[in-house]
Amino acid sequence: MNPEFRAKIARKVLAALLAVGTVAGFASGFHDLRRHGCHAGGRAPTFEDRVAATCVRAAENARSDRERAPRERDPRGRTRRRPATRAKSLRHAQSAAD
Repeated sequence: MNPEFRAKIARKVLAALLAVGTVAGFASGFHDLRRHGCHAGGRAPTFEDRVAATCVRAAENARSDRERAPRERDPRGRTRRRPATRAKSLRHAQSAAD
């Protein structure tokens, strides 16, 4: 088969598949709107419950992380997380070598 002909056929097949997928996607969406309505009131409580459960799980994970590894606090009450600068690390290395 000629490579140009094969490319034309592949392009037409791809275009047809994309068109069928687009029509099927819109049909599915319209069917869902017709069945559940625009606001999907039946699914809202389920979604809210799932979001609430996710928030609770995230809060529990954060609490357990804090309990496992407490961070040092400076005199102002802020958490110490800043990495040492190169100059500080060089001074520390020089003082350790002396």
